Amino acid sequence: MTTRLKLAHLADLHLGFRQFDRQTTRGANQREADIAQAFAQAVDDMLEQRPNIVVLAGDIFHSVRPTNAAILFLFQQLQRLRVGLPDVPVILLAGTHDTPRTVETGSILRLYEAVGAEVVVDAPRRIVYPKLDCAVLAVPHQALISPERPALRPERGGPTFNILLTHFQYQALGEARGTMEYGGALLGPEDLAPAQWDYVALGHFHVAHEVFPNAWYSGAL
Repeated sequence: MTTRLKLAHLADLHLGFRQFDRQTTRGANQREADIAQAFAQAVDDMLEQRPNIVVLAGDIFHSVRPTNAAILFLFQQLQRLRVGLPDVPVILLAGTHDTPRTVETGSILRLYEAVGAEVVVDAPRRIVYPKLDCAVLAVPHQALISPERPALRPERGGPTFNILLTHFQYQALGEARGTMEYGGALLGPEDLAPAQWDYVALGHFHVAHEVFPNAWYSGAL
């Protein structure tokens, strides 16, 4: 058991996103390469910081059908984490961009179970890590827009540390600044119940933002 928990919280990687016409010397879209480099640097930092658990709070890819280069790149970076931090759990959560519009489409994220990642795509999952004395309730975008939205509450009598991992739009956050991300499920403080969680790891809003002292949007890389 542990008396403290060190968590790495990332979100909104949007790997594979392309913009503008500039290209790298190898012919790749420069914006896509910049985003990939930012995530590689984040992996460098995690390997140095050595967290107890890593969570990616949705919109890992920019599209439900990312490029082959983006798919391979994420494999390479997760493998780096596997080798460098072999005992550290990694949880991938599906956000709005990762969620197919039809059941037949399927989610590309499930591929990364092959490198030992916990992947949560449609239904909420409570994942317990006894060695860390920790439980993570991972609630993907699809579950939040379903007619029967799950209760975002920890189980009573559970581990010492309880973490909520989810992807949604918090009320009108960012509307005045023009940084609001559309398309997300809309939730408020009564849905979140922050006092019942040790930490709430959020995705969807692209600017690092403290919703409550223990509830943060990490922002996009």
